[in-house]
This record gives sequence, structure tokens and C-alpha cells, in this order.
Amino acid sequence: MMKTLLRTLAMALAFLTTFPALAADASHDAPKMEKHDWSFAGPFGQFEQDSLQRGFHVFKEVCSSCHTMRLLAFRHLGQKGGPFYDAAYPNPSDNPVIKQIAADWLFQAATLNEFGEPATRTAVPADYMPGPFPNATVARLANGGALPPDLSVIVKARKHGADYISALMQGYEEPPADFTLNPGMNYNKYFPGFQIGMAAPLVDDRIAYTDGTPATVAQMSEDVATFLAWASDPKAPMRKQMGFAVLGFMAVLALLLYLSYKQIWRNVEH
Repeated sequence: MMKTLLRTLAMALAFLTTFPALAADASHDAPKMEKHDWSFAGPFGQFEQDSLQRGFHVFKEVCSSCHTMRLLAFRHLGQKGGPFYDAAYPNPSDNPVIKQIAADWLFQAATLNEFGEPATRTAVPADYMPGPFPNATVARLANGGALPPDLSVIVKARKHGADYISALMQGYEEPPADFTLNPGMNYNKYFPGFQIGMAAPLVDDRIAYTDGTPATVAQMSEDVATFLAWASDPKAPMRKQMGFAVLGFMAVLALLLYLSYKQIWRNVEH
């Protein structure tokens, strides 16, 4: 009974604290989201490897400090269609680039060290990407009570997909004069309700691209949106290629069946 009462009071308190913001939002409309001409869109679209590599760079240097990617293993980065695919290494786990990327991350081992604390080890390609926090409670404490969402399938989980991710990264600005911004929140014109717990993660030249591409906010936003779109469905490039092969096979089969039909029934009057 007491737990039910406390839960009800907590829900009521949460509603009351957000009500002023909801009232203020009623007079504001989100701007129209820019629709990008993504290279990977459509049945013939393919991911650009350079953009995928830059997007992974943004994720590693910026996003991974708060967000997890539990469904993505390091070896996935080296599979066909991935950011670091190399035809010389059919098995991505043998790719030295993938090994080096994994080696830059620490993974919590199942054993304890000499002090009785959880030991850490260097990650290997077969490992799934470790998160920045040991559990959700620590993550909330480090982010003012907000739990950063896992980014494994974020593009699939959000309306407008990659367009939304790119717009969100560029949507931070000062709130309008008549807008009530709750403490600890940031104004983003593309976020539902316009208030988001995450501060603006990108500024020009925050990172340095190894290929010399200018690291503007717009460029980094598009690159990380591309990478997250691939991570949400890393087998899409292979599935598209297989689909074309199947369609070609079906076309040839249909032609053979038609010619067989004509041959078998050639002497029968229709």
C-alpha cells in the first residue's frame, strides 16, 4: 500500500514539474525538418565508407562518453558494407584495423584483480561495445537524472530516422523569451517538447577528421547520423545485394518457365 502511494505521488510530482514547460510549449511549433538526400536511401542506396568512418569517429570521441551501443560488436565494423570493411580479410576479426579499434576500449572481465575489484581487459573484435557506465543508476547520476538512450537502433526507433538525428544535433539554440526552460535542461527546436537533458554535443572542430574533411557541426551531424543508420541495420547493404541477385534469378527462371511452356504446348491448339 505504501509503495503504491509513493509511486502515485512520484508520478504526480513529475507531472506538476513538467506542466509549466508543456504550457509554454503550446505556443511554439517545431520548424520543418530538413530532408537529406542520403546515399543509403532507397533500394539502390549504399553507405559511403568514408562517411561511415567519420561517423564512427564522432561516436567514439563524443557520443560514447554517455551513450551505449550494446547490439554492435567490434567485428561488425569490419563486415561487408561496414565502415572498415577490407576484402583482404573475409573474417572481420582478422582485420588489424578492427583489432586496433577494439584494443582502444577496456572491457570488464569476469575475474577480480588483486584488490578484489572487477578486473578490466582489452577488448577483442568479438566483444560488444562496452558502455561508459557500469549500470543505469550510475548513468543517471552522471547525467542529472536523465538516462542516455542506447544508440544501437536509434535511427529505426525515431520518426524521420537519420534526418531527425542530424537535425537534433544542429537544433540547439537559445530559447525564445517567452519559453520556460526547466533547470538543467537545454533548448532544442527539434526535440519533442523543445527541452532535452543532453547539452549540445557538437561544436565546430571538436574533433579532427583523419581524411582532412572540415569538422563542422553540419558535417559531423550528417556523418554520425549515417553511422547510426548503418548500425541500426548493419546487414542492409548485404541484404540489398542479395535481393538484386534473387530478382535476377527469378527473372531468368520466369523466362525459362515461359519457354518451357511454349515448347511443351507447341502442338496443342489454344
